[in-house]
Amino acid sequence: MTEQSGSRPVAAGVEPLDQRRVSVVCRTTRVDLSLPAHLELVAVIPEVVDLVREHVRAAAGPAVTVDVDARMGGGAGGSWQLSRLAGGPLAVSETLAQQRVHDGEILVLDHRPVPTPAPLFDDVLQGLTEADVARTPAWDRHDAARVAARTASVTA
Repeated sequence: MTEQSGSRPVAAGVEPLDQRRVSVVCRTTRVDLSLPAHLELVAVIPEVVDLVREHVRAAAGPAVTVDVDARMGGGAGGSWQLSRLAGGPLAVSETLAQQRVHDGEILVLDHRPVPTPAPLFDDVLQGLTEADVARTPAWDRHDAARVAARTASVTA
């Protein structure tokens, strides 16, 4: 059993393999790709990174040793993301079709370092004292005068 989707026959229950022909730019490298429009970007980006790496290696030539990740702007840690040329990053949990990426668009492949989280202090006493300090009223001039008078009477 087939259904008609445009002019292409497709099996019932099967989504047509809709593709988006885009140019992916990563620093000085540009690769023209045909990407599946129905897959979430989280599944597509690793393949795009591998294709760009292969293109960088091929452009350098077989006799040249090249640090591909350095040339692509990648480093230890972090993640790759795609963004529009004149816009923010594309959501990795959505498809190209959902984000209305059209044929001929230029997408930028960029490496984003993972931010270092703030240090976590696991100090029970600090938590207890902060709560106690918050409940204690602040000192004023009268409190200081009383303590000074009592200290003077004890030392006299």
